[in-house]
Amino acid sequence: MVGITETAAQALEQVLESQSAPPDEAFRLSAAGEGEISLNQAKKEDGDLQLNNGERAVVFVEATVASALDNHTLDVVPAEGGMRLMVRPNEGETPAQ
Repeated sequence: MVGITETAAQALEQVLESQSAPPDEAFRLSAAGEGEISLNQAKKEDGDLQLNNGERAVVFVEATVASALDNHTLDVVPAEGGMRLMVRPNEGETPAQ
């Protein structure tokens, strides 16, 4: 199952709050083509995995993406101008190709 770090969940919630996102919207990871993933603010769709920060949904993950990211964790790292969302393999796992 794909997970999320507490740091990433908090950071994404702050971004959603700064954009005055409605409570039924979060960031959504979905397939965007062969081996590509898109990240957009959207409502949850049937079959999506929901990742929360407390009670607040912060990420919805399309089922096919969740399957591809099994045993991986979403995290954030500092980047020029803010932060960058990244996917890390869980400890002891082989990185996704």
